[in-house]
Amino acid sequence: MAAGEVALMTLLKLTNLTKRFGGLTAVDDVSLNLAEGEILGLIGPNGAGKTTLFNLISGNYRPDHGTISFNGAEITNMKPHQVAQSGLVRTFQIVKPFADLSVVDNVMVGAFLETNQVGAAEQQAREVIDQVGLTPFADQPAHSLTTSGRKRLELARALATQAKLLLLDEVMAGLTPSESANMVDLIKEIRATGVTLLVIEHVMQALMSISDRVAVMHHGQLISVGKPAEIAADKKVIEAYLGQEFELA
Repeated sequence: MAAGEVALMTLLKLTNLTKRFGGLTAVDDVSLNLAEGEILGLIGPNGAGKTTLFNLISGNYRPDHGTISFNGAEITNMKPHQVAQSGLVRTFQIVKPFADLSVVDNVMVGAFLETNQVGAAEQQAREVIDQVGLTPFADQPAHSLTTSGRKRLELARALATQAKLLLLDEVMAGLTPSESANMVDLIKEIRATGVTLLVIEHVMQALMSISDRVAVMHHGQLISVGKPAEIAADKKVIEAYLGQEFELA
């Protein structure tokens, strides 16, 4: 470590994680650390094991082998609600809000993880709604939102839990280029508040622009981890996923 550098705390530590479904090994001996305050991108082709890894970390699946530590404590066998209560919260690729409830009521569902007071939950929900740019729609039903609005609602509900670590699963999927650019700005703003992020994304230019490091999965294995420029030049990653035409702007 160079003089003047500050050692960052390891917030999430995955050690030899393995998950099998019958004869298929979806996650194969994955070890990975995520530092507090970092944005780590997670990429790879469809079927590489990225979402399965998210399901392991968030408690939806239990690993066949390996351990998961978060914020200094092992969470390997915790249930999803216990993982969320510890400060680790995920979003989902397919957004499913409570369509007939208002935007604020949807976000209050997340806030109730930290409080059982309706007034406090609503205050927290409205603050987060403002943070993600949905204030004009706060009292409208969730089904009235556009795709971009629903993505922001999913993010707001996660933020309302006051999470330390957010797992974002393709939060830019289905967005226009301008909407994706706005989401990039929002993710950077969230990180500036002290939240750490692990992000699955197929919009490569956007992911590379926000990530401190990028991890690459292929056939369930972690094949490379490095800074965006290193990943963009890695021959294994180019062959497995990026393709020769990809250029890092």
